[in-house]
Amino acid sequence: MKKYILSVLCSLMLLVGAAAAADTALFPAPYTGEDGVTRWGYLDENGAQQVGYFYAAAEPFNAYGFAVVRNAKGDTGVLDATGKTVIEPRESPRTVDFAQGVIAYRYSTQSVYFDSSGRETGTYEGAAGFFSNGLLRVQRGGRWGYINAKGELTIPARFVAAGDFVDGRALVKQEDGTYAVQYAAGTRAGLPAEPASLTIGHDGLIVLRDEEDYRLYSLNTGSYLTPAYDKIEVEDDGYVAVQKDKKWGILTQNGTVSVLPRYYYLSYMGEGAYAVRGAADASVEAIEGSGARIYRTDAYVGGFETFRFGQSWHGTMDGGVLFFNKNGVLSRQVSGASNPVILTANVARVTVNGAPRYIRLSDGKVLYAPVRAYTLDDGIQVTTKTYEKYLGMKDGVEYGWNVEYPQFSGMKDSAVQAELNTAIEGFFLDGPSVTAQTQPLTGSYGFAFVGRVLVVNAQAQIGQGVGATIWNDSIALDFSTGARYSVTGDLFLNKYEATVRAALPSDIPFYRYSYPRISADGVTFYVNHAQTEEDAPYSEAFKLSFDQLWPILNTKGACYAAITGAAHTEPQTVVQGTAMGFSDVPGGYWAQQYIERAAADGLMTGDGASFRPEDNILASEAVVTLARALSLPSGSAPGVSGVWYADAYGGAYEHGLLAGLDALRPNAALTRADAMQLFANAADADITLSADAARSVLSKFSDGLQIVPARRAAAAFCVDKGIFAGSGGKLRPNDTLTRAEFAKLLTTL
Repeated sequence: MKKYILSVLCSLMLLVGAAAAADTALFPAPYTGEDGVTRWGYLDENGAQQVGYFYAAAEPFNAYGFAVVRNAKGDTGVLDATGKTVIEPRESPRTVDFAQGVIAYRYSTQSVYFDSSGRETGTYEGAAGFFSNGLLRVQRGGRWGYINAKGELTIPARFVAAGDFVDGRALVKQEDGTYAVQYAAGTRAGLPAEPASLTIGHDGLIVLRDEEDYRLYSLNTGSYLTPAYDKIEVEDDGYVAVQKDKKWGILTQNGTVSVLPRYYYLSYMGEGAYAVRGAADASVEAIEGSGARIYRTDAYVGGFETFRFGQSWHGTMDGGVLFFNKNGVLSRQVSGASNPVILTANVARVTVNGAPRYIRLSDGKVLYAPVRAYTLDDGIQVTTKTYEKYLGMKDGVEYGWNVEYPQFSGMKDSAVQAELNTAIEGFFLDGPSVTAQTQPLTGSYGFAFVGRVLVVNAQAQIGQGVGATIWNDSIALDFSTGARYSVTGDLFLNKYEATVRAALPSDIPFYRYSYPRISADGVTFYVNHAQTEEDAPYSEAFKLSFDQLWPILNTKGACYAAITGAAHTEPQTVVQGTAMGFSDVPGGYWAQQYIERAAADGLMTGDGASFRPEDNILASEAVVTLARALSLPSGSAPGVSGVWYADAYGGAYEHGLLAGLDALRPNAALTRADAMQLFANAADADITLSADAARSVLSKFSDGLQIVPARRAAAAFCVDKGIFAGSGGKLRPNDTLTRAEFAKLLTTL
């Protein structure tokens, strides 16, 4: 289905060059397309777009007038203040660092340097920091030294640790553990004590420590400037913060007391200002290093962070945000706002009612409010709903569900529209699994049309921290009829597994491939990797084309017809008759489609003229049926011979299909608990649910714990995967299954 997006998307491919750049500062803003992918561009302080939505990520401009952007491939580039690309996207470094007129891409073994125009000026192995006094700090063989612009090691790599040069000198730690001042000319001088860091501050100031005592020291005079303090912090503003007896004060650069230690909290805000809080009341102030007050408030809720473009902020008691500038002037108060981010001297992003707003501070105008809403053909509208569910507190932080999903309006067939919306809403509100109902779930959605099939996919994360994983399942719906399609149950023929296994990488266990999703040119399977201590959760995608899948496509089915755009005809009245010639399966019988599929695939044949849908299925019949579905070779099982099912039953035994079913009697009616074990075994899954996790899943049913402990993991697996579902709060593990019910279960394979 061809789609026409809101006019804002029409600007996706517009890039206004330097000649037409805005006169005001630029800030990054996102646009999320129908596919759920968020792309970033840049707007100016009038809300006009200056850089199109090209980037997968875009940072605000920094104090040097540059912004880091990343494309869809993960490559990293740099823009200048006009929005012009100065460094074309290239392999992403670990970090991008900036100094005045210099940009550095830091890789694991080397750094690449550029000038402000984007011209590459040099690549240096093991480099850190920036050139100063013509020297750059580098690591060689586990030791630090200094090179010149030609890459020549002018000061040998002999130091255990080293700092950057400032005004012709750097602090180094020598191999014997002592510290010294290294001069650019090559000479070296000792220090009277160990420095607190290897950073040289304003006008040659450093901090030396003797056990728990800290004193300010001047490299210019070679003398101490202060008595001992509990802590000393030097900033590049000509002032020094000191702590004595748990109270903070401020000194000048020559060690003279500017503000006596009287504050219980002090934090540098940049631009020569400090945030301070005294013990007498709950007020917070921003003061100059001289002690002069810049701004004060008695109603403080977070904030007073580092000045950015001359602006800072604090939260208010009524749940808003108040911005103030370096001169102490109130820039703007925004009620009901949270999570402020200062983007330019005149633009900030805040969250209002859970949604981002980009606000101009000079007049409070909302410049941009990204909303997921789309217009499709024939005036059909797509809006976004949010589902929130509170689950509890963890480590003092609330957690729960916050999930977005789409809803459609303006369709000609209101009944189909209602069916689509109900199915989509149910899909997102049910979530990925029963176990996920008690875990944090955060995310959004994407959607696409394949023929007349609407495919809506989740783009969410389940859980937090180590063990968190991705939920990227999808729901496929016929946009003309509202019918819901399953990849494995409707698009694929029943015996699909061998073809799919052969087409996917064999080094990944087959059960790891999940959430098959229909796309315009095939079906994508996913392998989701949980978060570890080192890596965030992520997914690997493996797309199989329709050419690869051709042998197992159900080309006569409604799903294939819908994705290929075959003409849709209105539903016809069901003609009463029989299914596949079975006299006891009348047309319209609830399991007719499942029985027909099982019979067509040769899995369940009945007695010729009858299928016996309401009869209990015997364990032997169930095992033989699954052996056929899995194309298992013949085999032998202990105590089973001379009967019609011996070969298939033996093959199931040798394949492990009967694991955990030692007490199974072939000629007894199969129970639901038996079937859960069989289907878990058939999934060939490495079920690693702990006893507690399995108990948690099954305890949601009043009779779930009737299943013996040894088989609870398999049962929980089947519930989690949607193979079995209870009713009325019961799982009914000891009930028997009919042949019709078993035919339906086969569609889950």
